[in-house]
Amino acid sequence: MVQERNKVHLTNFNIAGFSYWDGPEAWENLHIGTKLQLVREADNAFDPYAVAIYFDGLKLGFIPRSENHDISRTLKRQ
Repeated sequence: MVQERNKVHLTNFNIAGFSYWDGPEAWENLHIGTKLQLVREADNAFDPYAVAIYFDGLKLGFIPRSENHDISRTLKRQ
């Protein structure tokens, strides 16, 4: 039996680099509640706390630098 997880709202932000990466390509398939994958990029040359956001193999961009520290640390522990 699969246990249902409680949903937790952490923050609101605009995806950094959305128009630069694959965001426009995925736009029509993104809706409230769409599951996204968060990938920590510890080797990112611009930000050691970088967290990329993916949908269906497409890189949408990043969690903004001002918002990514806690999420990056959480992903590191997993």
